[in-house]
Amino acid sequence: MPILYRYFLKEYIQTTGLFLGVFLFLFTLIMGTLNLKEIIDLNPSILHILKVYVYTPLQIFAFLLPLSGFLALLFSFQRMKEEGEILALFSLGFTLKDFFKPFLIFSLILFIFTTFGQSYLVPKVKRLQKIDQMNLIKNLSEKEIPSKSPIPLTEGLYLYVASAEKEGNLNHLKRVVLLEKKGDSRRGLYLAKTAILDLKAGNFALEKGYVFYLENLKNTEILLFNKYFFSIPPSTLKKEDLYIKRGEMSLSELKAEMSKMKPSEGRYFRYLSEYYQRFFYGFSIFSLFLQGFLLGIFLKTQGRLLLFLMGLTFYLFYYFLYNFFISLGESGKLLPLYSHLIFNLSFYILLLVEYVVFKRKGGYLL
Repeated sequence: MPILYRYFLKEYIQTTGLFLGVFLFLFTLIMGTLNLKEIIDLNPSILHILKVYVYTPLQIFAFLLPLSGFLALLFSFQRMKEEGEILALFSLGFTLKDFFKPFLIFSLILFIFTTFGQSYLVPKVKRLQKIDQMNLIKNLSEKEIPSKSPIPLTEGLYLYVASAEKEGNLNHLKRVVLLEKKGDSRRGLYLAKTAILDLKAGNFALEKGYVFYLENLKNTEILLFNKYFFSIPPSTLKKEDLYIKRGEMSLSELKAEMSKMKPSEGRYFRYLSEYYQRFFYGFSIFSLFLQGFLLGIFLKTQGRLLLFLMGLTFYLFYYFLYNFFISLGESGKLLPLYSHLIFNLSFYILLLVEYVVFKRKGGYLL
């Protein structure tokens, strides 16, 4: 491989790695915390919490890698233009084709990693997250209530008991304190002599006690009860969480599900669109990287912050447009295969127009 190719590849890969590392750290910190919030009421162990922060970067890898590669192209060319390297190479007789060959190798490398991430890694990680969530729900329904230790039962419901005994699925509780939160202002405090809790069925019966309702710390209601019943299904358990969804299936499972459907069904288009995404998402980065290649060479910017904002804005536009066409395929308004082809074709037409304009004007100054 010529020295020039190795130089460009090293520049692209190092800059991509820098952006990817920063983005993965920031997104993992934010999204990991949000994902943890969804399961915190299920009493996750330290291992489950660590898994959340391991799964999160793997789940967003296929989204952040194209973004990092696109910005790497912009910033690599920006640095080389600022230091006069691009002008020097053109003056030595190098042409645009010489710049294009290492770019193509770089694009192929990221295409392989992106396709692997989208077709295998992301569905696998989503499936592991779903299985962990189901196991947490199962453990919550089977566990024994601890004595003299506050625990969350579900979202907005916290329990403390002086003593507890388990018989089958039933937890017999004594001297019960229950705190209920509704919104930002309303609170309910329940004090009961005894209670029976069946986590598997989601039934909770308080016996002989008082309930204090506080609203905005101003209005207080006090009620005496002989029996008070709660229904406490785990807050994160919804109907769609009871089965593995299409985004969590392997390719063979997707094909098996589609074979059971009629092509006229709405679900068929959603599953078929998911199937095509596993392959065509990686191909779509070629049009994105060609955009970065053209902008990197021909666009002149004053300041790297402006370049970063411009690159980020364009990527979000690209990603929004991609999802728009995918939604047309999922709804059946376009065949899923056509939605990918039209999206890529529209971007290549845009690239051709930009190339002609840039060649005529010699670049744009922003």
